[in-house]
Amino acid sequence: MAESIHTSDITITGGFWDAVLKLNADTAIFHQWDQLEKSGSIENFRIAADKSEHFRTGFFFSDSDVHKWLDAACRISLHRPSPALRERIDQLAHLIRQAQTPDGYLYTYNQILFPQKRWIALQIEHELYCHGHLIEACLSHDLAFPKESLLPVALKAADLICNTFIDQAPQRQPGHQEIELALLSLYERTGNQRYFDMAGQFLDRRGRVRGHGLRLLGATIHSGLREKAVGRQKKAHHEAHPDLEPFILPPMNEAPTSLGINLRFMGSTLSGKYFQTHQPIPKQKEAVGHSVRFGYTMAAETRRLRMSGAPLEKFAPQEKLWREMVTRRMYVTGGLGSLPVLEGFGRDYELDPKLAYAETCAAIASLFWDWELLSVTGKACYADLFEWQLYNAALVGVGQNGQCYLYNNPLAADGSLTREPWFRIPCCPSNISRVFAALGSYLYSMDNATLTVHQYVSSRMENDAPTPIQLAVESGFPFEPSATLIVVASQPKATLRLRVPGWATGADLRLNGKSVTVPAETQQPVSTAGGFSPFAGRYITLPGPFQPGDQIMIHFQQAIKPLRVDSRVGLRTQDTALTLGPLVYCAENLDNPGLDLDQIILNIQSFEPQPTSKFSGIPALVGKTREEQPVHLIPYFAWANRGKSTMRVFFQAN
Repeated sequence: MAESIHTSDITITGGFWDAVLKLNADTAIFHQWDQLEKSGSIENFRIAADKSEHFRTGFFFSDSDVHKWLDAACRISLHRPSPALRERIDQLAHLIRQAQTPDGYLYTYNQILFPQKRWIALQIEHELYCHGHLIEACLSHDLAFPKESLLPVALKAADLICNTFIDQAPQRQPGHQEIELALLSLYERTGNQRYFDMAGQFLDRRGRVRGHGLRLLGATIHSGLREKAVGRQKKAHHEAHPDLEPFILPPMNEAPTSLGINLRFMGSTLSGKYFQTHQPIPKQKEAVGHSVRFGYTMAAETRRLRMSGAPLEKFAPQEKLWREMVTRRMYVTGGLGSLPVLEGFGRDYELDPKLAYAETCAAIASLFWDWELLSVTGKACYADLFEWQLYNAALVGVGQNGQCYLYNNPLAADGSLTREPWFRIPCCPSNISRVFAALGSYLYSMDNATLTVHQYVSSRMENDAPTPIQLAVESGFPFEPSATLIVVASQPKATLRLRVPGWATGADLRLNGKSVTVPAETQQPVSTAGGFSPFAGRYITLPGPFQPGDQIMIHFQQAIKPLRVDSRVGLRTQDTALTLGPLVYCAENLDNPGLDLDQIILNIQSFEPQPTSKFSGIPALVGKTREEQPVHLIPYFAWANRGKSTMRVFFQAN
């Protein structure tokens, strides 16, 4: 099994992703801090630490958004430190130490509002979810600032959870998965077997609860009564503190709904599918329920198996489940979750582009799962989907200015959806920031003397990276499908594996200027419901020996590709999306005045990439309709950055 190279050993050095990460470090992370202050999320920690007289604001799970911010900020600080960011990190770290109870508990909702209550409504109130993000934030803080490490905070929290939940009944499981990933990460750092065992028990309890629906109804009623009690407390507090200005929360994220969708949501929650507790994990055969919960569950289960040293055949159910998800319930962008309210999967081939929820966090959860399966199997399909989801389903979640976001990501919009500076439930902004800040850890892996290049991103391995061969990579991705790999250091028996993406029509490879034969593609095509298939990618092996200074140049041939959805999706003639390399393109009415995007018929052969002044460095696809009308398409990730607009990914085309 391959091992990843830690993000602290990889530096992004230029190109597209350097600009994204600079925006993340210089703008987005500070904007998120300001919004967390403005909405009262950070103030809640001051209240819990007896440093504020304000009343607690926000949902019961709002602590997690603060933890994710800290996680992102610490990851950013590994390579892009700044005094201003460090000041905020130190301030929050101090608050966390003060707010945590002596036995390790940190959940401001209960600490402030119900100080004698804990673990009351596990399926509803996200206590374990919040503690999971706390642990992960502390691990990142320990890496970035080992002298002031928050690792003791994580250890106290994890020990409390183990003491409370180990060897308990099946219903003692989280409603929103995340603690499992955190405990496995903590086990990996510390070697404490209890953390591994606790994560495994949480995973193994799924599908083993009798009377889930009745238990959920009871928890929902109890949680609702607690909310009413909070309302009474809030009213009394405001009457007693008339001079305190209350925090104002932004509006809820808007998404279309209907009676039928609401009924399906109820059915999914009561059956346990929404929580992935309807069946034991090894018996689950299809992607169901809440897409983020599903992705976190499967990523944790795969990681658990990997850490346990399980043989490859033990991963077969996970691989089959992933394949079912990709071929039947995934959008052309790699987006997951076709139903709002449920925020999750619909039926096979139920992929309405206008209704698509495709939450940014669901794409992130899938990236985690892709990576775990890739680490185990070494199969290119997982790296291909990782790349596709990174550029399309995840990157779309953050705006070009780093200060506005999309929560759900439909593939067709009629002008009502805009990017927002913040949400009442702001789970996506800091989540995507922490993933981007750790991008280096997803580029390479090593297995004995073989280094595999999974993603072509301009980057450099640090000298102490424990790899058989060290590289500096210069990449033009995603707009220029070429990369140059420069050998920095190499052991005599080192070998390179290079991914040839499935979207490439061919590849040219040169070692120090001499052509190297690239084997032809031999895999059979695999059709999918959404149109994108990650199954054509492959790896090629380049044996050594290599010398410092050797240059490997690889160029991938690409063409504008039409991807068509399966006829069972029901889009009729408007079933075609245009792609170039790893990017899905779309049309906004702002670039196509006078065109009815629902009626035009694209002349696919007329399209070609062209530079555009609309977005710096981002090429458009420019072509014509069948009636010779000009059409401009932009990458899907760049839409909704110029105010309200209508947008389409799918067209009738010939």
